Parts: sequence; C-alpha cells; structure tokens
Amino acid sequence: MKIANLQFYNINTGKNFRHNSIPKFTSLQQDTFVKSEQTSKYKFNGRQYYIEYPLDKDNSYTLFYDCNIERDSKDKEKMPYPPNAVAFKKPVDISKAADVCNRHYNNCEMDSPYNPEQFNILKKFAADNKQFQKEKIVSIIDVFANTIVMELENNRVLKMVKDNPFPNRQFEPEFDIPLLSDVYKFDNYYIFIQEKADTNDIETEDVEDVVIRIKQKGYDTYDIDGITGDMQIGWSPSLKKMMLIDSECAVGKTT
Repeated sequence: MKIANLQFYNINTGKNFRHNSIPKFTSLQQDTFVKSEQTSKYKFNGRQYYIEYPLDKDNSYTLFYDCNIERDSKDKEKMPYPPNAVAFKKPVDISKAADVCNRHYNNCEMDSPYNPEQFNILKKFAADNKQFQKEKIVSIIDVFANTIVMELENNRVLKMVKDNPFPNRQFEPEFDIPLLSDVYKFDNYYIFIQEKADTNDIETEDVEDVVIRIKQKGYDTYDIDGITGDMQIGWSPSLKKMMLIDSECAVGKTT
C-alpha cells in the first residue's frame, strides 16, 4: 500500500557524492576486493577484516567486520556475529542481495539483532513493485532490529523500517533529506528510497543547524543533539546543505 505521494528531486545537479546512516566503509571501490581465489582466510585493510565469497561466475561479494573474526570464531561452520557490511563487486537485484544476507546474518553463533524474516519480506515487496524490481544493490550498509539500509546505484539508499518514518508529521523539504520514491507500507514495514548523503566529518555546528531548522518548523527532536546527532544528518549533494537523514528524529508535537 502506498501511503504518500511525495515530491521527487533531481539529484543530478549536485556534485557526485555526499550519505545516509552510511559508515565510512560503504561505496567500496573495486580494489578493496580480494584478488586471489582463496577465500578461506580473512584479510585486513588497516581498519577492518574482510573476506570475499563467489556469487556466480561473474560476481562476488565481500563481508566486512570491525574485529578479528577468525580469532573470535569458535564454530567453523558459523560466524560469531553478523558482518558490519556486505559489498557486491557488481550490483545485484534485491532478491539476490536478500539471499546473501539471509545466509550471513542468520548463520551466526550469537543471535542476530533483527527479524530474520525482514529480507524475505523485502523480496516479496520487490516482486510486487515494478520500480523496485529494477533496482540494483551495491552494498548492505546496516541491519538493525527491524531496519535494513541498502546502498543503491546512482548515490541512493533504500530503507526498510518498522516504524513510521514520519511520526505525527509530513515530509519537510526544509530539513528532510530528499525522498526519491513514494513511501510504501508492506507487511507492517515502511519501504522507500532516499538520496544518499555524506556523513563524514560532521561537526557539532552542523547538527545544531539542522536542529534549528527542525524546531523552526514546529517539531520536537529525538536522539539528535550535539555529538549524538552526527549520524542522523548528512550533506545533500542536490541541495548542497546538511539535512536530516533519519526522519524519525523530527517528531510532530502531540499537544
């Protein structure tokens, strides 16, 4: 069910980059991938451990971990915890990306902090939606409890969240990162595409600027104040200013 018809923005007029709850290891370059055929040992790039797996004869994907996965693993058949990110050497459709995630986020020694049905629900949604059938996944940015964030081609981000992304309010172009699709509700999840923005080097002043714009429109703020807001905002390439990425951080007043 489509719950909102929202304005589309041209993202081709700005400079080519800047995010969305996107850690610094996303938008991975080809040279970060393991070149050898041996994939049983983990590599270290100076910041993260990673390992490549074949996907088909022309493609592969890389799992990224913030810690020594080989050292911490006790079960040779299972990883101790889910990866921090998954990057595909070549973009894949949503169904294939979901299958990869089901393999690596479910098969862990520790319980994964998310609903294991999330990726299957996303597959069903994509199968029923012509626009999303055409989308290609570059990487899996984040998987949280009831949340999936995927990087798409052309500097865009697909989000799937359990809670209404615009609680008690409407989309606000004054401070919300541009939406590039309608917001759909499917099987109790909200699914939509946002512009990708850059969250690198966010300053306290940047957060304060966004908070001021939110409050000027008459909204309350949640989980965005000073240093705690540095992953909730990012630079919009189309608008050329800092914008709110996590829309639930601006909440409509109930009184």
